[in-house]
Amino acid sequence: IALDDKQLTSILMNKLLVTILSCCVFSLTIHSQIVVSGAGSADNTYGSLTNSGGVFQALNNATLTDANITVTLIGNSTTEGGSIALNQGAWSSLTIVPEGVRTISGTSSTSIIKLSGADFVTINGLNDGQNSLTISNLSTAVSAGMCAINLLFDASYNTISICYRDWE
Repeated sequence: IALDDKQLTSILMNKLLVTILSCCVFSLTIHSQIVVSGAGSADNTYGSLTNSGGVFQALNNATLTDANITVTLIGNSTTEGGSIALNQGAWSSLTIVPEGVRTISGTSSTSIIKLSGADFVTINGLNDGQNSLTISNLSTAVSAGMCAINLLFDASYNTISICYRDWE
């Protein structure tokens, strides 16, 4: 089959476009590791819990009266900075669970996960042989109050169970 320059250029451009689109979709999939359900307008897939544009920011900005929210970690979230705390909300329950063996980690001089007045939050690591959760603050700095999880400003009725909490 003989192709002229125009046909060959068209075929190469189409292949390049397919490659670029495939990379974009793959990149989006890699960075979307956390699924929120039961939160109405905040139901979505996110790349972070505590960074800008992440789960905590979305939940803080949503109206969640009497909602039963589930946050499922479908991949590891290893770049958490702890910059956005989960504030008090009007939900009935908010449960964070892993799907598979998962890690939430990052570097913070304070904590990776902050519950700032947030009530009725459960972080359940499950640890049933197929699902488990490790939460790690990888900071090497030594400062007062540095930890993996911090409950602040009368955060009450919260449960953290069967998780590995790690900080250096």
